Amino acid sequence: MLKLLRRLRARAISRREVAIYVMAVGLLALASFVLAGLDFPRTAVPLYGVAVAMALVPTAERRWLSARGRTIPLVYPAMALSLSLSVVVAQIADRHEPFESYWPAFALWAGAVVLPLGAALQPLLPTPTEWPRRALSWMRSHAPELAVVAGITAVAATVRFINLTSMPSPFGGDEAALAYQAVRVAKGEITNMFQSGLQGHPHLYFFQMSGLHKVLGTTVFGSRAFGAFAGTFTVVLLYLFLRQAFDRRVAILGAAYLAAYHFHVHFSRQDMNNATTPLVTMVTALFLWRAMRYGKPVDFVATGMAVGVGLNAEAGARIAAPVVVAVIVLVALTRRGFMRDNALNLALLLGAFVVAALPIGLFWIRDQDAFMDRMKDVGIFQSGWLEQEAERTGRSELSLLWDQVTHSFGGFGYYTDQGMFYRAPISLVERVSVVPFVAGFLVAAWRFREPRHAILLALFVGTVLAGGVLTIGPPSVQRLLPTAPAIAAFVGLGLVTLAGLVLRRRPQLIGLALAASLALLVSTNLQFYFFQYVRGDYWEGWNQKTLAQAAVYVRDLPDDTRVYWHGAPYVFVGATIWFLAPDKAVTDVFEDGTEHPPLESAGYPKTFLFLPHRSEDLQELQARCPGGRTEAFVGSDGEPSFTAYSLGAEDTCSPR
Repeated sequence: MLKLLRRLRARAISRREVAIYVMAVGLLALASFVLAGLDFPRTAVPLYGVAVAMALVPTAERRWLSARGRTIPLVYPAMALSLSLSVVVAQIADRHEPFESYWPAFALWAGAVVLPLGAALQPLLPTPTEWPRRALSWMRSHAPELAVVAGITAVAATVRFINLTSMPSPFGGDEAALAYQAVRVAKGEITNMFQSGLQGHPHLYFFQMSGLHKVLGTTVFGSRAFGAFAGTFTVVLLYLFLRQAFDRRVAILGAAYLAAYHFHVHFSRQDMNNATTPLVTMVTALFLWRAMRYGKPVDFVATGMAVGVGLNAEAGARIAAPVVVAVIVLVALTRRGFMRDNALNLALLLGAFVVAALPIGLFWIRDQDAFMDRMKDVGIFQSGWLEQEAERTGRSELSLLWDQVTHSFGGFGYYTDQGMFYRAPISLVERVSVVPFVAGFLVAAWRFREPRHAILLALFVGTVLAGGVLTIGPPSVQRLLPTAPAIAAFVGLGLVTLAGLVLRRRPQLIGLALAASLALLVSTNLQFYFFQYVRGDYWEGWNQKTLAQAAVYVRDLPDDTRVYWHGAPYVFVGATIWFLAPDKAVTDVFEDGTEHPPLESAGYPKTFLFLPHRSEDLQELQARCPGGRTEAFVGSDGEPSFTAYSLGAEDTCSPR
């Protein structure tokens, strides 16, 4: 052993070679685990081959590349190891006999995501003794700008976290459905984070929400907090993108507008995973622009990882992939030699995407219905809507498609939300912001060959096409949320452009004009959302408001109470009551008197909840079970919502 160490020292093995040998040994260990532990010999044999090849890299460099002064960048063996890890994780996740826990597989996957990023970043990092000095020096020189960014971030966080439990109210049905999936994770009913479940939503979102529940409580606030965090971080990422791709003015204006933008604020205050999509797209946009601008491997790797990880976040984040492809194709067509000079970098981007996307991608390959879950319901082609609507109305399909286009793009200045998750009485871009928004969009369209403008255009137009034109009932704004950062960027770019044109002879007034314009736009958006929208009757319908009100009532009943819900055939017990009143025994009672599921009621206090359309059943119960306590409830609109009739454990009823 000592002789071996002396030989190693004599050869002066570098840290880089040590890292390669360590990765080779790790790959050998992984192959042995796959062979002996998982019994996947077809996977283990190639892994052994890759491990041997990786171990020979330093020797090959010394013999054939050293004379040319070249080495193999560390990121390539790291990517090979990450791909191997991802393949193993995908096979573990796809195993027919489920494991009790998939956290070890998740740890392998997380390591596979981080490893090539670290390997690509390592050559760019200063020494451990040097980076603190550089960081402090940079912070001192950028102190005013950092203060502005901190202020914008504080505003973004404040408007997203303030009164988060009660605004918007009530706690939505889809919110409750997603939050209840997190409860199922905590109960061990959902164990595999590399699959998708309810309405095609990836399971990984439910796992992170379950983690927040452990920290913040299984409450409305604990469920909605992730959206608020994601929305706040999106503002910061938009600033970073605009600051690098444009300039400080555009970055401040765009980020400040997004911080207060009513559309983005609203979806940042829900627990639905839509809020993760702008976060994913802005991470992708930031590193995609850097990759096109600087051509460094780390930015290509980060772009691929962002797109792949985004597939585990939310279905809308899939838009990041076509945005990346569109921008790369545009740059390849307009920049001579781009593909030749960046062939290896593009291979790294593709490899990074495969590393991050393979586990859930393999699940979708096996179960394509899960991948297309929502599109089968809302896609104009997948659902058969276009053909059926043409037959119903007698109009041509081309005419209907034109309506889809006008309503989708018209949602940014004219049409209001036709969906059920916002229903604001104004369009996505309110009247005050329309002029700078259109100006910024036109500037980007005029300069579309520049990657910074192409990224914004691809994100905006691609989202409107995929989430608007090709879906039923546009504009349904929850599908258009990825456009929010692009809209804010267009507004910032438009303000700067218009101010420069109007005040070109008095440039000293431009700063003041921009500050006044920003104050007007921010105050308009905040005033609308927090004073007009939340006080209006826009969010959710009567059914959900009644369920939320009943859930609060049920939650406060004694723990052993049996609750019988008379809402069929229109309103059934669902996730709202299951999540807000998790410890209560609640069942549906159908019109014929049958219960689902049946409850053991003998010796327990009982409460019967009747919706207005079941009032005859209430009267019949009061006649059979006299002596109970009746409570009538009304909704926020003053109309009856439900009536509760409560009986004690000893109260008896005459037979039907």
